[in-house]
Amino acid sequence: MGYSIGVDFGSLSARAMAVDVSSGRILKESVYGYPHGIMKDSLPTGRKLEPGTALQDPRDYLDAWQFLIQDMFKGRELRADQVVGIGIDFTQCTVMPVDREGTPLCMHRSFRNDPHSYVKLWMHHRAQKEADDITREAGLRQERFLKYYGSKVSSELLFPKILEILRQSPDIYRAADQFVEGADWMTWQITGSRMRSKSIATVAALWQEEEGYPSDDFLRALHPQMSDVKQKLRGKLVKPGTCIGGISQKMSEKTGLPAGTPVACGLGDSHSAFAGSGLCGEGAMLMVIGTSGCDILISRNQVPVEGFCGICPDSAIPGYYGYEAGQACMGDHFQWFMENCLPSVCHEEAASRNISVFQWMDEKAGRLKPGSSGVIAIDWWNGCRSVLMDSDLGGCLFGMTLQTRPEEIYRALMEGIAFGKRMIIEQMERAGVRCRLLYATGGVAKKNPLIMQIMADVLNREIMVPAIANGSCMGSAMFGAVAAGRRGGGYDTIEEAVNAMGPPVGKTYIPSQSASVVYDALFEMYREMYLYLGKDSSMLKRLAAMRGKEK
Repeated sequence: MGYSIGVDFGSLSARAMAVDVSSGRILKESVYGYPHGIMKDSLPTGRKLEPGTALQDPRDYLDAWQFLIQDMFKGRELRADQVVGIGIDFTQCTVMPVDREGTPLCMHRSFRNDPHSYVKLWMHHRAQKEADDITREAGLRQERFLKYYGSKVSSELLFPKILEILRQSPDIYRAADQFVEGADWMTWQITGSRMRSKSIATVAALWQEEEGYPSDDFLRALHPQMSDVKQKLRGKLVKPGTCIGGISQKMSEKTGLPAGTPVACGLGDSHSAFAGSGLCGEGAMLMVIGTSGCDILISRNQVPVEGFCGICPDSAIPGYYGYEAGQACMGDHFQWFMENCLPSVCHEEAASRNISVFQWMDEKAGRLKPGSSGVIAIDWWNGCRSVLMDSDLGGCLFGMTLQTRPEEIYRALMEGIAFGKRMIIEQMERAGVRCRLLYATGGVAKKNPLIMQIMADVLNREIMVPAIANGSCMGSAMFGAVAAGRRGGGYDTIEEAVNAMGPPVGKTYIPSQSASVVYDALFEMYREMYLYLGKDSSMLKRLAAMRGKEK
C-alpha cells in the first residue's frame, strides 16, 4: 500500500496527513503549534512592534516539519519506504528575506532585532501605503497587470512588503540575496531545489504569463533601488504538481524519509484545499472559511473582475484560470467577540452546562429569526480584502439599542460575513464569470452549522461541505501523488488524483426560501452601507489614520 503525505503550514500551526493514494483514506494526522505564534506585539528580543505588524519566526516551520514527519512514523503504523510523494502548502503571501544559502536574515545575530528581517505573514498590513503607491503608479502608467488584480494592489501581496522593507530597512533589503515565499523556502530546505511555485507567483507577486513580473521601468519608478528586485526573485517557476526534486540526504537523516522521495512544488493553502475538497471542474468555487476566508473559482476563460486579488493561470488546477477573492477576518472576529464583548454571565452559564461559550452562543443565536434584531454588521474587522481591497477599513455594527442582546450581535457578525460573501459572488458574476458549484471547507465550515445555514440562506445557493476537516492537507497529499507520477505509485494529473482520492460530500446546506427573502432586503441595506463607508474619503479611513497614535 502506497501513501502520500501532505503538510499544511497555517497561521498558527502546521498539520500533516498521510493518505492512501488508491482510496483517499486518511491513515494518520498530526499537528504542531508554532511556539512563537504570530508576532504582533514584540520580537523574541523584546523589541516592540507597530500596530498592523504580523511576523513569524521561520525556525517554527523547520521544527514543525521535523516533528510532523517523525510523528508519522511513530508507533510503526506507517512505513517510510511506502511514501510515494510529499506535498506542501503555505499561507500566502508569506515572505522572508534570505541570504545566498537560504538562511533567513532574522537568524543572523546582526539582524535579529530588526522586524523586517523576519517572515512577513499574509496578514501583515503595515505596507498599506506601499500598496497604495504601487496601485497609483500602475494606474498612471496603465500597467496591464493591474486589471487582473482587481485594479488595486493589496497590502497582503509581495511587492508592497518588499517596498516596505526597502523604505524602512534598506540594510535588510541590500543584505537579502532573495525574497522567498514560505512554501518555496520550505521545499528548498527539504530538497535543495530553488524552484518557485508559479501558482504563488501569479497570485501574490503580480507575475503574468505574457510579461512575467512588472517591468524594470515600473519598479524603478516605485524606488530607484528596486531595479534589482527581480534578481532577488530569481528561480524557475513551475506548475502545481511538478516534482521539484527529492528529499535531501540531510533531511532524510532528520526525518526518516528515504532520500529522493519526490516533493511537489509548494502551493498556497487555499489553492491546495481546492483539489483537496474534490474540485477540479469549470465554474467550481471553494470557500475556505477559517481564521480568515479565501474564495477560489476556476474557469477556462480569463476576464478582469474589479476587486479580485488575482486572476491567474494554473493557480489552483493546471489548465484553468483561478479567480481569487476573500475576507480578511472570519473566525478571528468571533474569537475577538467572545473574549472582549461577552458579559461574564454568558461564560458562567456556558460553564454551568459544561459546554463551550461558542456552543452556548450558537444555541441562542440559532433561535433568532432573520432580521429580528434589526442589527447589521459590516465585516471589515481586519480590513476589506474583497472587493474593496483596503486593509485600513474597520468593522461596524448598526442598529443596536439598549435592548440589543449578545446573541443578536453574534448573529449579525455571522450575517455580515455572509453578506460580504454575496458581494464577492455578485461582483464576479456581473463580470461574466459564473459560479456553478459551491463548496466550503475549513474549521468554521466544519464546526459551525449555524453560520453555514445563514450563508446558504443569504446566498440562496446550496453549499456542500466535504467530509474532511483539512482540505489543504488532503490537496497537498494529492499533489504529492502527482509529483510521484503513475510510474512512482501516484498519478500523472491532478484530475486523476482528485477522482481517486477526493473526499465525499459530508453535508449539504439547502437555503430556506423564507429566510432568503428577508436576507435579500437586509443585503440591500448592507450593500448601501458597504459602498458608502468603503469610499477613500469615508470616516473609517480618517479613523484608521488615528488608530494607534496614542500607543
